[in-house]
Amino acid sequence: MEETELWSRPADACWRCSRRAGTVRSSRGCSTPPSGVRARSPDAPPVRVPLERRLRSRARSRGPRPGYATMRPMRITPAIPTADIEARVADAVAAIRERTTLVPQVGLTLGSGLGGVVDAIPGAELFHTRDLPHWPASTVSGHAGRLAVGTWCGIPVVALAGRSHRYEGYTLDKVTFAVRVMHALGCRTMLFTNAVGAINPELRPAELMLATGHLNFISKRNLLTPTELRERQLGRKVGDPYSPRLRAALLEAALEA
Repeated sequence: MEETELWSRPADACWRCSRRAGTVRSSRGCSTPPSGVRARSPDAPPVRVPLERRLRSRARSRGPRPGYATMRPMRITPAIPTADIEARVADAVAAIRERTTLVPQVGLTLGSGLGGVVDAIPGAELFHTRDLPHWPASTVSGHAGRLAVGTWCGIPVVALAGRSHRYEGYTLDKVTFAVRVMHALGCRTMLFTNAVGAINPELRPAELMLATGHLNFISKRNLLTPTELRERQLGRKVGDPYSPRLRAALLEAALEA
């Protein structure tokens, strides 16, 4: 339904400002309506005029406000934070490839309390993320900022101790930078660990849980590069971040442990 405003004007009022003739006049007012405008009787029912039409008419009659520049269409395309992320990822991968050619199959992002896992990978090539190009610095206690590439239990892995967080002030292209680098190294299976909370009173601190979902409190999603955006528009399917197959395998391994 179109928004409307009810209004009426005394017969002897100025047709512009609705004030009575002979009293205070508006800056552009006059006491007689122009040709084509019909004065109404004070006893006539109020006229129902669309509010949008009234505002448009006022804007035309007033003209541009002094001191205000006329708005023009934006000709500069806003920068997309992922526009150059593929080049940044390639730089980080090239720095890693200078010291190891191992292609990891599994990527481990280690949360609070599990950073020591990088030291448990025998013979791993260890990197300080501060030495890798474009890598955001780790500022949270317990996240040392180390990346290990090696073989663990016969599986080529890359393990990260020191993820970046949104609450550190980083934009999402930097928060997800490590995941993109691990994917570019060859990982197609990703395991994330973190310290999480829940509302189940039966869960106790330090117990292991298998997450099946999360609540998005940052109100951001779908951080895509221009190439990924084109693929999505062409019908690329979106994978489930909580793989049912991997969840079942983790539960089976937990029962056997």
